[in-house]
Amino acid sequence: RTDARSGSNLLVVTSLDLAHSIKPVTTDKVTSHHYQELYERYLPAIRVSNRTMLEIGLGCTMNYGAGKSAVLWRKYFPRLQIEMMELDAACANKWASSLEALNVSVHVGDQVKLSREIAKKTGEAVYDLIVDDGAHSNVAIRDSFRHLWPTVNRGGYYVMEDMGSPAFTYLDCEPLPDTSYKQTTTA
Repeated sequence: RTDARSGSNLLVVTSLDLAHSIKPVTTDKVTSHHYQELYERYLPAIRVSNRTMLEIGLGCTMNYGAGKSAVLWRKYFPRLQIEMMELDAACANKWASSLEALNVSVHVGDQVKLSREIAKKTGEAVYDLIVDDGAHSNVAIRDSFRHLWPTVNRGGYYVMEDMGSPAFTYLDCEPLPDTSYKQTTTA
């Protein structure tokens, strides 16, 4: 959707010739989720941008290893300033030299706290693209969006990946014993 106030675009991803940008393809963005099909539709217009993007989540919990999205984004957006956000400081430190070689910076800390700090620090729209692939909890997704949406440039995109994760993994939901049960702890 387009936000009438800012002119920015909100892209919610639920399910580039980007998939071919990284060999071997080792990120779920272009394997199990097939996000490249949506990204290729919307992101080509900002490929030539020399502004900034932010991805929440370095991929430290992925079995294929952290930083694969950073590699993918750097190949797809050679001119963008790329920032990542990661909770796991030890993982971010482990991958620091690889990320530095890609000219990718990392904010380390809690997703929601960092989102608030970044929004306060920038005070204006600075990002052409924000991808939330972080905590995968309803509360974190909602609160990060609330803080970061105003930092998206007019014509930019805010992407929420894996929107179904909280419902399927019970990250911040209680398991449902049957369909008549009412949840009391969701965001």
